[in-house]
Amino acid sequence: MTRHEWTSSMIMMIIKKLSPCQAKGIRSASAVISIVFFSAAILQLLLLPLCADAHFFGETVNLDNGFQIVFAPYPQSPIGDNNSTTMLNFSVLQNGSNLYNVHSAIVITDKKTGEAVAQIPYKQYEISDISVPYTFRNTGNYVVTLQTQIPGDEKYQNTPLAASFELSVASQLQTVLSDKYTIGYVVIVAIVSVCGTIAVYAWRKM
Repeated sequence: MTRHEWTSSMIMMIIKKLSPCQAKGIRSASAVISIVFFSAAILQLLLLPLCADAHFFGETVNLDNGFQIVFAPYPQSPIGDNNSTTMLNFSVLQNGSNLYNVHSAIVITDKKTGEAVAQIPYKQYEISDISVPYTFRNTGNYVVTLQTQIPGDEKYQNTPLAASFELSVASQLQTVLSDKYTIGYVVIVAIVSVCGTIAVYAWRKM
């Protein structure tokens, strides 16, 4: 018998020895606890980490020769106007695997005007999972372009491999209302509150 099976059998034995009202109360509490844990599992799915299988998981651009560039900014909805730092996370992959000793640069342009608002110069990265902090001073729509030179590659050693991604930067209020983390917490609190109310009502009716 496993530890889980032993624990379950002991709980059932204790419940059988209780009065019907006591047993009903415990079952109601158990139901509430089960719902809470289920809700926590849902929240965990909402909070899946950005990085998985040794590289970032996010919007992906597929290029020739099996190359891919993945973009996973954090937070996913950057905030402007308050000097909040956004991590611009990229993975440069070939056939699903990381590359080594690449040189990458980032260009950020205003989507509406096409004007470059930031140019982050080339830097060598030992592994092609790249994280660069950047502060968006203003709200608006931007285009973030990663350019990567790949040593030893006939095509992309001198001519950079490039991919562009659109990124919307909102105010703090807009971000809170659209952020899945905040929504997840609100949903969990609502579920727990409703379950608690039901449990109290059932207890008083016994």
